[in-house]
Amino acid sequence: MAATAGMALMPSTGTTQEVIAGITAPHVVVTASRFEQRPERLPIGMTVIGEREILDARGATLPDLLERQPGFFVRDNAGSPNRQIDLRGFGVTGDQNTLILLNGQRISENELSAADLSSIPLAGIERIEILRGSGAVLYGGGATGGTVNIITRAAAPGTEEARVTGTAGSFGTAGLAVNASKGGETFGIAVHADHRQSDNYRRENDLRQQSVGGELSWRMPTGRVFLRFSAGQQDLRLPGSLPESRAAIDPRAATRFGEWSGLDSSRVSLGTVQSIAGAEVAFDLAHRERKSRSFQLGGFNDLIGRVTSASPRLRLPFQAFGATHSLVLGADWDDWSYSNAFDSPFFASTATASQGNLAGYLQHTAQFPSGFGITVGGRQHRVVNQVREGGILDQTRDLGAYELALRQELPGGLSAFVRLAQSFRVATVDENRFLAALLEPQKSKDREIGLQGAVGSAWWRASVFQSNLSNEITFIPGNLEASGFGTNANLPPTRRQGVELAASAPVGERVVVTGSYGYTDATVREGVFQGIDISGRRVPLVPRHSATGSVAWQVDERLRLRAAVRHFGEQPYDNDQANAFGRFMPAYTVVDFVAGYDIGPWRFTGSVLNVLDKRYSTWGIVRIDSTTRAYDPDARIYPAPGRTFLVTAEYRFGR
Repeated sequence: MAATAGMALMPSTGTTQEVIAGITAPHVVVTASRFEQRPERLPIGMTVIGEREILDARGATLPDLLERQPGFFVRDNAGSPNRQIDLRGFGVTGDQNTLILLNGQRISENELSAADLSSIPLAGIERIEILRGSGAVLYGGGATGGTVNIITRAAAPGTEEARVTGTAGSFGTAGLAVNASKGGETFGIAVHADHRQSDNYRRENDLRQQSVGGELSWRMPTGRVFLRFSAGQQDLRLPGSLPESRAAIDPRAATRFGEWSGLDSSRVSLGTVQSIAGAEVAFDLAHRERKSRSFQLGGFNDLIGRVTSASPRLRLPFQAFGATHSLVLGADWDDWSYSNAFDSPFFASTATASQGNLAGYLQHTAQFPSGFGITVGGRQHRVVNQVREGGILDQTRDLGAYELALRQELPGGLSAFVRLAQSFRVATVDENRFLAALLEPQKSKDREIGLQGAVGSAWWRASVFQSNLSNEITFIPGNLEASGFGTNANLPPTRRQGVELAASAPVGERVVVTGSYGYTDATVREGVFQGIDISGRRVPLVPRHSATGSVAWQVDERLRLRAAVRHFGEQPYDNDQANAFGRFMPAYTVVDFVAGYDIGPWRFTGSVLNVLDKRYSTWGIVRIDSTTRAYDPDARIYPAPGRTFLVTAEYRFGR
């Protein structure tokens, strides 16, 4: 259960294998270099959510699982299962600063919407790799907070297996998932299908969702070729936000009736990894499409987004100057297209847009016998934006990113590390709507220093980080501007800085205790915004204090128990850049309990989430009169679910 302390970087010692939760076979990671590589060979590693924790989360969704990891702020501001994923405190734009990858390919959208995580069933996931801090050199924009790489199951040679998982729970929740794979000497196939439905905690928030996906792979003496595909469909009713005064009486109430959204998504990618003359060559060609239709505010909103991407890359391992080296060279190209039509009795709008990205990057890693490691990398990135809405707005920008990471192993299983980086984010298509000029790209200078250690299966980590941002892109909700729909803007200079502490240790042979604490200070460094001096003000929706703790008890070979607690401190409401509302969103603490039991091919898991039935919200907003600048005293929130019960039963076939 050590991976529940997600603040930790993987230690670069021989004990790495013991510290990754639920993983017993030799393990590789791809996030750190875009090639398969053992984590102990990297100057700065990552957290891996392994098979055991994924199994214990059956019945939940992928955002539910990430929400349990320290350092993540997962927000619900729309009633959708695709909630905002935020690493290191970016508030309402957290999902635009945390890059989501699926098998190394980005699925974070170029629209102002969250990645479609809920259509990726947990039954089809092998592991999740989390790297905190900038990932801009290898992956481009939107990775200032960090990257989350979801690795799906592939068929291993000589295996044949299948899993059928049924789920039932509170609020009419039910689901069925099927996962099957077969691997031969040269050919392998893995497929998964998932259906989930729920009335959800809020009324008028019914969900129906299904997905299917898989991978075909061909192995050859020099490498492999693979074809991956997936598709998902979602129907969701939208309950609307609640005034806090009403939520205190009935948190399950709805304020919108008859409003809904539908989402159809598909992804396909063709790739290969080959070993040629001692070098590794890889290439991915991918296409994904997202179609959504919703009925809100008395009108229909139709949106189509498509992106095609290609990413060739080369890895050259070599020995020089007494060190082991790895040089990665690569390029990224993608072409985005977007169309949107909104039609209501009060307002109508149509728009098309495009964005093209072309980038080249390199990353060099060297590991010396003395235990000293260094990574140096850089990226040159050109982005071309065009928005057509009444008129035509064009923008071309050349952007750069770099990283320098050092690590030194010390006696006693300790190691010290330091990292310097520069990252960037380009405004999404939606953020550039209804503007006289396109927003400037956001830039960040990032630094981190820390110390970590591992002894046997126990480990700990302490680090301090800071990110100084310029032109941070943010959304200012409606009732501030004349449009009434809100607008997007570049903020004055801002800063994220904080401390992260995490540790995990066994207590006896069967109990593992894990804990973490994070302090995140997200503030405006200096400047005036909408006529108000907001220097030193806190960025909305970022709690300064967060903590997690868990106790995992392997009672015997069959029975396992886990109790976990998450705490988030108070935070400014959305839209309160001046911190002048007079109060913050309340702090909250949530306790979860999970029990698992294995008997033969059966695996049973029972969960009680929010055991204490705590009333809380992960998102809230205050409204400000655009003329008088007066605050509405009754903030609006999306109440989080109360006590929730989930039971899953899984049957495994094969060998």
